[in-house]
Amino acid sequence: MIWQGGDSGRGNGRGRGRGRGTGRERNDRGGREQASNNRPANRVCFGFQNGSCTRKNCRYSHDVSDGTSNDSQRKVRAEETEEQQQARTQYNGWKKYLGQAYAPSDTYTMRRVWEGALNVLHEDDRDWKQQLPRDLDSDEHRCNGRAHVKALVMKRATASGMVDYVEVAKNFLEVITHPSLVDCLAVDEYVNGIYNFIAGGDNGARAIGFFQHLCEALVTVRTDEHISVSQTVAESALTCLAVALYELLYRNQRARLNNDLDQLVNAVDSAAEIIPASQPSVTSTVVKKRVADIQGMIDRARGLVTDDNSTEEEERRVFAASLYPRDLVIPTDRHDNDKRDIADITVFPTRNELMSDAKEFLPSTDPDQPHFLTNKVKRHIDTNFRLYRHDVFGELKKALSGLLHAATDDPTILFDPKFHLQGMRAYYYPNAQVKYVSFDTRRGLQAHISFPQPHGARRRSPGERRAWWEDSRRMEEGTLLSYIFIRDSVVQHLFFTVTQKSTNPAQEYGLAYRDFVATITTKLTTQSHDTLETMIGASCSNVQGVLLEFPNILPATFVPILANLQEMQRLSRLRFSQWLLPDRHDGPLHLKVFQDIPPPVYARQPGFKFPLATILKAEAQTADNAFGIEATASCSDAPLIENIATRTALDDGQCRALVAALTREFAFIQGPPGTGKSYIGLQVMRILLEIKNRASLGPIIVVCYTNHALDQFLEHLIKVGITKVIRVGGQSKSELLEGHNLRDITRSEGKTKMEAYQSAMMYKSLEEHKEDVNKILGRLHASSKNADWKGLNDHISGKYREIHHQFRQIDDNGFKVAGRHPFDAWRPARPAISTQVQITASELARIIRKASLSVHSLNPVERCALVEHWLAEVRVDAVAELSRNVDDADKCHTILNKVHDEADRRVLAGADVIGVTTSGLAKRISVLKHVSSKVIVCEEAGEVMEPHMLSALLPTVEHCIQIGDHEQLRPTINNFQDLSLESKQGALHALDKSQFERLAVGERSRPLMPVAQLEIQRRMRPDVSTLIRETIYPKLIDHSSTITLPNVVGMRMNVYWLDHGHLEDEKDSVVYHSKSRSNEWEIDMVHALVRHIIRQGTYSSSEIAVLTPYTGQLQKLRAALRSDYEILLSDRDQEALEKDGFSATDTVPQPSVATQDHRRKPLQKKQLSELLRVATVDNFQGEEAKIIIVSLVRSNKERNVGFLKTSNRINVLLSRAQHGMYLIGNTETYSSVDMWQKVINMLGAKNSIGQTLALCCPRHVDKVIEIREPEDFATASPEGGCKEACSDRLNCGHSCQAACHSEAMHAVWQCEMPCQRRHSPCEHPCQKSTCGEDCGLCMVPIDNVQLPCGHTKDRVPCYQTLNRDSITCDVLVQKEVPGCKHTVEVKCSLDVNHEKFNCSWPCTEILSCGHQCPGNCVRCKQKNAEGQSTTNHPECIKTCGRKHGTCNHNCKRTCHGGSDCGLCQQSCEQCGMRAEEQPDLVMMLPYKDVDLDDSPIVVLGCKRRHFFTVETLDGIIGMKDVYEIDAKTGEYTTLKETEQLAASIPQCPTCREPVRQYATQRYNRVVNRAVIDEMSKRFIVSGQQELQELSKRLQSVQESLESTRSRLLPGTDTRWTDEATKGVARKISSRYVKASDLEKDARLFLRKMDERNKPSHKLHEAIVHAASKQIDPSNYLSDSMTQMSLGSTSANKKQDRDQRITLGGRLYHLKVRQLMLSDKFELLRSYKSRSGAIDLEFPGGSPITRSGFFLHDCLGLIKDCRNANSPKLAVETTLHYAHTAFLLGSFGAIKEADRPKVAQYRESAKTLLEEADKLCENAFQNRDLLKQSIERTLQMLGREFYEEVTKEEIEAIKRAMVGGRGGIATHTGHWYNCINGHPFAIGECGMPMQLARCPECGEPVGGQSHRAVAGVTRATDMEG
Repeated sequence: MIWQGGDSGRGNGRGRGRGRGTGRERNDRGGREQASNNRPANRVCFGFQNGSCTRKNCRYSHDVSDGTSNDSQRKVRAEETEEQQQARTQYNGWKKYLGQAYAPSDTYTMRRVWEGALNVLHEDDRDWKQQLPRDLDSDEHRCNGRAHVKALVMKRATASGMVDYVEVAKNFLEVITHPSLVDCLAVDEYVNGIYNFIAGGDNGARAIGFFQHLCEALVTVRTDEHISVSQTVAESALTCLAVALYELLYRNQRARLNNDLDQLVNAVDSAAEIIPASQPSVTSTVVKKRVADIQGMIDRARGLVTDDNSTEEEERRVFAASLYPRDLVIPTDRHDNDKRDIADITVFPTRNELMSDAKEFLPSTDPDQPHFLTNKVKRHIDTNFRLYRHDVFGELKKALSGLLHAATDDPTILFDPKFHLQGMRAYYYPNAQVKYVSFDTRRGLQAHISFPQPHGARRRSPGERRAWWEDSRRMEEGTLLSYIFIRDSVVQHLFFTVTQKSTNPAQEYGLAYRDFVATITTKLTTQSHDTLETMIGASCSNVQGVLLEFPNILPATFVPILANLQEMQRLSRLRFSQWLLPDRHDGPLHLKVFQDIPPPVYARQPGFKFPLATILKAEAQTADNAFGIEATASCSDAPLIENIATRTALDDGQCRALVAALTREFAFIQGPPGTGKSYIGLQVMRILLEIKNRASLGPIIVVCYTNHALDQFLEHLIKVGITKVIRVGGQSKSELLEGHNLRDITRSEGKTKMEAYQSAMMYKSLEEHKEDVNKILGRLHASSKNADWKGLNDHISGKYREIHHQFRQIDDNGFKVAGRHPFDAWRPARPAISTQVQITASELARIIRKASLSVHSLNPVERCALVEHWLAEVRVDAVAELSRNVDDADKCHTILNKVHDEADRRVLAGADVIGVTTSGLAKRISVLKHVSSKVIVCEEAGEVMEPHMLSALLPTVEHCIQIGDHEQLRPTINNFQDLSLESKQGALHALDKSQFERLAVGERSRPLMPVAQLEIQRRMRPDVSTLIRETIYPKLIDHSSTITLPNVVGMRMNVYWLDHGHLEDEKDSVVYHSKSRSNEWEIDMVHALVRHIIRQGTYSSSEIAVLTPYTGQLQKLRAALRSDYEILLSDRDQEALEKDGFSATDTVPQPSVATQDHRRKPLQKKQLSELLRVATVDNFQGEEAKIIIVSLVRSNKERNVGFLKTSNRINVLLSRAQHGMYLIGNTETYSSVDMWQKVINMLGAKNSIGQTLALCCPRHVDKVIEIREPEDFATASPEGGCKEACSDRLNCGHSCQAACHSEAMHAVWQCEMPCQRRHSPCEHPCQKSTCGEDCGLCMVPIDNVQLPCGHTKDRVPCYQTLNRDSITCDVLVQKEVPGCKHTVEVKCSLDVNHEKFNCSWPCTEILSCGHQCPGNCVRCKQKNAEGQSTTNHPECIKTCGRKHGTCNHNCKRTCHGGSDCGLCQQSCEQCGMRAEEQPDLVMMLPYKDVDLDDSPIVVLGCKRRHFFTVETLDGIIGMKDVYEIDAKTGEYTTLKETEQLAASIPQCPTCREPVRQYATQRYNRVVNRAVIDEMSKRFIVSGQQELQELSKRLQSVQESLESTRSRLLPGTDTRWTDEATKGVARKISSRYVKASDLEKDARLFLRKMDERNKPSHKLHEAIVHAASKQIDPSNYLSDSMTQMSLGSTSANKKQDRDQRITLGGRLYHLKVRQLMLSDKFELLRSYKSRSGAIDLEFPGGSPITRSGFFLHDCLGLIKDCRNANSPKLAVETTLHYAHTAFLLGSFGAIKEADRPKVAQYRESAKTLLEEADKLCENAFQNRDLLKQSIERTLQMLGREFYEEVTKEEIEAIKRAMVGGRGGIATHTGHWYNCINGHPFAIGECGMPMQLARCPECGEPVGGQSHRAVAGVTRATDMEG
């Protein structure tokens, strides 16, 4: 598939493809959507909603009612008008005949069906017109259009039914050939379906049989006297038959090979002679033209088959017979793009083509030279295609071929920035790579290529980078790119075009997004399987190559032309081929024979006339408004010409041209310079538009080669009242054509229902393709990285079943292989896989056979080779699948484009005139050939290359008018050396010879094209026109108006050649274009001459033009003249300068790879005048100026003229001037050319040539003034006259003192004599120095003037004394300002009460920086909109002066309000800055190369004072971990909230010394955060370890108390005495020593873990203290942190990590207390049961008393645990509370007064337990065990008071309260954080193997297979 510049013809997408790619699918023939039994309830069928659904088993809902089935309640998208309802009714009335109820074979039904279809097509409703072909292409039961088509096609007429058959067949043919079907792009798919169905098979047998029978029937009804059929019906049927046959063969290529076609074609051709009533007839002509087109298609189809079987011997015989005098290269598949048939040639050169050394086949344009094609039409198209393609790619192929071969020998050359491409202008981007490939629903498959930013775009801000890319005009959309890279040791090449240029800095993967990398979005120009595979390979392998941009090569300008020529060759179609390619005549060679061109077909009706009413004079219109030209008239009819000339404003030559243009179907009009060829073209257009409707001309297409010429012609049309003009293309610069652009007009053109439906379906299909393509691309990238079982399983199972069976995971015995997959264990290591193993095909086959038997028997090398083979196969399959998807997507795009183009086609079809360039026409030919245009007018035809002209000949055109002049400029080509008529090598090919010139001049022994030449010129004075009349145009006549043209003022001669001997400049070494020349002396002379002529005051600069043949001279002229004038360049000259490497400001060209700025500088007003036109000769054709000054440039000893050796350029140069022309050049050099010699002789005969230039003083005419050098103007004519003094008086009466000058300058001259006038009434003399100045006011100073205020004033200007109130008193007085009450000293005249008075009293406020406010009263105190006084102090303007933190330098910035002074920018030894250091670790730049404005330096506080760039340290130190970053600007915005602890304190990258907090203020927050996090880690770890030791001691004490309790009291059989009680008391007094020590240690631990000792609390106190002292917090904190053991931290985190240790310590303290309370209660209970008393004394008090304090502390801890989100600690504390409350309540010795309080404790315990039970809904460690304890505790609390509890119950509760292995900080393995930041540990290997819950908050923790759950992070900070 080639690059898609636009549809090249109707054949695009003509196949009925299957699948989603075409949007529809059929079971056997393509086109219909597949049915589905499931109807989505929420989507209503589009077809049913709009009247009819044609789907079988439609999957969409047919229920559009709101609960009823009434059809009238169906919902429609928009309210229908009465006309639309009527059209719907009519259509449904016709459509019923397509249903099953009507027999298709019934004659009545046939007539109703096809007559009704015609009626529908004749109506104006577009919706139903587009619905009709869809229904005819349907085969559903309810709407079986195909059955009716088949019935008619298969029907054979009997003698009695012949008339009915012909009439019905005629209606049928009119339907299927109606423009609403064959020209409507939106229904092209359905029309294809109809014609393919008519064909009835691959070879079209059914259709051919039908056409043959109908042709016979038509002949029968015409020749049989007994059968009467209307002549109109018969001719219409025959015409439609020919059209239908052409459409059938056009849409069905296989039908062209049917053997019965010859008989049918002959029958149609014979019928064309029989059926028309008379001969010749229009019908006969139309049919025969169609037959010729049909025959061309048939011959080509059969020729291709024949060519496939031709032998080289036959080819040699063909060429041997031609006696060609040179070697002939025949295209014989010498490389993959060397094709005999141009239709098979890929437009863009392939890699094999570039690498091939085979000589390219370039046929000659001479028809007498040999060619392997004998058909003249095919040969002509083939020749033009090959030559035009070589013109585009010839030099590029040569340059790229050399580079590819050089890279093959030396790959490093690709990365050498000094390489050149043999003169090709290109931009060079090294180290480029295809970053990724994507699919876009609108643009298709795209490659995103990244490359380093060009030097000019580096180190710039995003905004500057964007401006650079936009101003440089690089990477413009549509530009051609070449990507060269090396993969697998092979040099590869791909062509791309730019599809999207994004310079938005915010858009990722754009040109300006990143500092050092740019990315451009591109698309392959040739999207084939091979190029896709190459591109994907480059993307997957991440190879780097070189990207070349060719800014002068725009595929959109040439691809449509080449593609259209290929389509013409496929169809063997060339309009007017009999005139374009005439056969030899039989006369002598020197005999001039002219072709006899008939009138256009539309004008061959009897009595047809071209009316001339629109161009007649006013008096002639009233006399005979019906006057016209008959189609058979001749331009040699003298009476007719005289009659036309009398009645119109045309001269004789214009009248002959008018007649020729109208009466010849292929007409040439030659217009020499100044003869008004554009004017005659305008008159022709006006006449043709008069007959547009009558002759069904359709819109007239106006074609020009350039946008400028097209705009000019269309502007003329609009100015004469032709307003229905549409301009195609977006390159118009005309303001008058605004609103006439096709794009703007189409926006208001709505889509039909069918178009909207098809668009929606295509977009949906493209979205599906996008998803599929992205999946394939993902597989491709994965296969390049991973050779795992997942990626290869399907492939191996499909192609290698025996091998796949050996990799199964479950063996024959049902056992599953543990561990890795068998394939992953078998495959070689990745490095081995990535190494390419070179093996032969036979060796690979052996390995596969071996693997089929036992894959494990392969050695590592064989395994590597096999895996590589599998990966290669996977990639091949994936690329093939990708190619299919992309092709299907392209088909969708084709259908979508047709739908969009249909709106354009409708708009264009309704226009009167369509204006388009030749390349634009080729690009939009798929649309333009369907607008049914019969007339095409080509302006400036002599400048149009023949390939462009051939492409413009649309198949519907019947009338072609070419207006031009082949004696002026030829077409511009790129490859001058190989293809130009002016070069020796290119003369055989002559691509720059236009079709106009070829046919007008004629070819040997062939008839000439008759050319109507305009003869009267109205531009040039006779002195100028003589030069071209005597050399080129002998018949040229001067109009009488040219004789009276005025002489050039200031010049002695009107036409003159200034001869000189100053040699041209030597070629500059940096000049890009080898033909760019300049001449400095001529530049100075031109400059001086222009100034002289403008000083005459007669001519403005816009009436003068400076011409030169060379862009080098053009650029220097522009630079020299720019100081005086606004230089105006045409677009083409601007492009020529850029093409030759010049920028907008250069005086010399720039190298091709340099970064130049292409912006045009804005026009600036200069001293002398407005605009001055400077142009090259080639780009000034069609222009004119009153004065032309020519710089010929060339002056050399070799007499080499260069460009100006051809008569065409000389003709243009000599024919631009109206009043005068001045040539500056070396006559000796130019006399080597014949035409120049004739010009020199003519000028010499009139003394109009010489080495001095004669000027003429406008006042002293007889004064002789001669100029030899540019400097002579200043001495001989300083003011534009002579050296004499001016003799005239000025308006003031004085004599003019200036040198002689023109009257215009005299009128504005100022008198320089002293002024003698006096002022009134003071009579003081005028003070002005010259008389020419206005006297103005009297400024004589007056002293001691008494003022109204009482003061006096000196030096008052005299005029002010006339009004003393206006004099300002300058005496200073003190006044009080109202409002602020300040007393200020002001001038006496100043009113302080005025509302605009501003108090200047200085502001005394002290700013935050410590400096006094620089403002004043009025500046600081202002009133807002509500009138309220507000205070706003200005910023301090003093120098900061504070010292930097990195050195002893003082801050030199303007005061910045006390904020951070930033980084020291000074470079000295004091700061440790050394030039050889390398502070930039990103770009690896030494300090001497670092731009401190772009990359500031930071000095670290390490001992060796290492320093680095900000970019380097920001990444290493981790600024992004502390600050949020603005995604657009990259600036740090706010502090980042984070739960993670810093891993370590930042270190110097060089010496690894920690960064000190106070040394570098930029990183204080980062360093402080790391320091405080380090403190937190130590705080937490040490606390955990200490709690662990305390827990072990608690367990030991608990065991000791339990084991000794039974021995404390005497046995039950012991009598209890006082002595026994004292003994127990003594034992109890020492019982709790260890427990008390443990409690003391717990309190000590709590004091250490107190809030005040936490690092975060210390930071908070430092900040509060700093704020209270009103000092700079940043400085104070830096000092404060140095006195702390580990420093400061960042802001407090959301959750205090230290609090868990504190809460754990408090719980531990409660456990110790609860242990002692429980033991005491047990002892009391035992003591009471034995002694009956409770008078035991315990250390620290009774447990009954201490229980209240304990319970109070429990409540506090429970509250804090809940606030800290620690449910487990809260539940454990609640159980301790409940257990103690139960012990207290169950103790029977409670006093009666204390029982209510004990009961309250019990109820509180129940409430707390219920709340704890809810907390257990969270999942945390030992939750279930704690929940059971809660339930048991609630059961115990539910019992009666003093009810005993069993020992087992107590033990169960205890186990829950101390449950869990060890407690906090007792685990081995690794530490982790849950999502809430709670640390936990995993033992054994330290990796998660099972799921769990956080023991604190219940969030999920742990994991499976060594993978943690979401939210869990590694707490490396907890592991030291």
